[in-house]
Amino acid sequence: MQLNIKFPFRAFLCAIPFCIILSIHCDISQHNSQNLGHFVWENLTAGVTFIYHHRSYDNQESDCIPSKGYVFDLKLEELLDNVFIKGYLCNDEDKAMCMQKIEKLDDNSEQRLTVVAYFFPIKKINYIYKIEFVDEKRTFIGKDSAVDHNLVSQKDWFKYKDIEKFLIKQKIIRDGDTSINTGQRIPLDGQPDFIFEDTYIITKDHTLIHAENKTVKIDENAPKIFNTYIKEMLEYVRNGFD
Repeated sequence: MQLNIKFPFRAFLCAIPFCIILSIHCDISQHNSQNLGHFVWENLTAGVTFIYHHRSYDNQESDCIPSKGYVFDLKLEELLDNVFIKGYLCNDEDKAMCMQKIEKLDDNSEQRLTVVAYFFPIKKINYIYKIEFVDEKRTFIGKDSAVDHNLVSQKDWFKYKDIEKFLIKQKIIRDGDTSINTGQRIPLDGQPDFIFEDTYIITKDHTLIHAENKTVKIDENAPKIFNTYIKEMLEYVRNGFD
């Protein structure tokens, strides 16, 4: 999907897969025809990988013994397994599987929580290198409302001011990463490494007209937030997406 204006690269990465594409679910059927269930979780801290197979998730001991420094979480493992089996391919270019929960708050707003597993395929095995939870509130804005528009000049504002819009506020919490430019890796260890707070305004025809991006320092509450997201999405899956 093409946007009509240029904006910062990280805003592009965040806005496209999460603000817009996540609302399109036609990729689900495409995913269901693919064999994406077999995946490998990279323990980048220890420099090894653990291969997970479909199995029941209870208190039984895993057949993969985690090495020192690896935060082993059966709940997160179960959630990721479901993301690859029941989720959908939300970003083909960067190879990311998604699962999303949407809750309508009122006539003009909704809350979305999305788990995103980034991976790269090698010989029919999918290696996960980054996990994100995207907590997003989307609010409808009518034609007669004034909004910020730092990506549109005042001269061009008249093209967009009478178009219905959406205000999108996101909190993104991320575990692990791999730099595209340097190849430097941050361990995928079941603990959050980054938190981003992003604000976007897009028109109803998906033109991005405003973007604000802020990196939030990881604090003692970050792991609690991360675990809360895991539990919420896992409960959603276990209840049959109700």
